Amino acid sequence: MKSIYISDELHRRARLRAAETGVPLKQLVAQWVEQGLSRAAPQTQPPEPPAQLREPVAAYETPVAMRTALPEADAERSRSEALIDDLERRGLLVRGERLREQTWASYLAIRRELGLSGLPSPEPPDLQEIRASFRRQRELYPDVPTVTELIIQMREEE
Repeated sequence: MKSIYISDELHRRARLRAAETGVPLKQLVAQWVEQGLSRAAPQTQPPEPPAQLREPVAAYETPVAMRTALPEADAERSRSEALIDDLERRGLLVRGERLREQTWASYLAIRRELGLSGLPSPEPPDLQEIRASFRRQRELYPDVPTVTELIIQMREEE
């Protein structure tokens, strides 16, 4: 297994294509590499290195205050937003606030399932509350070893 580094934009486009086709990104990239290798003509000699190496031109970021919105950029942004909205409608993407809401709802459902009522206290529990919690767990699950018992067992195995 090897890593290949590509630009963020190229990675984003590949992920979108994989989502559109319903194929895992890893499998899609492997297919593309296979296709490219099968089309490439075998070379008998390695290519000649360039006579002179050119230094890349420095690219400077335009300050945010100086940027002006171009109509093409706005159109591209709206197409991207439409694609993201479509992916979200199909259930392939969850973003921003909706993700936070889903995570919070799952958290509260787990708390209800565990029998924990109300929201957790912002203050950490004191020593008495911690001991009471451990006692409740011991009463509910008497066959499960405690943390202390697990540590003793691990030390004995060493």
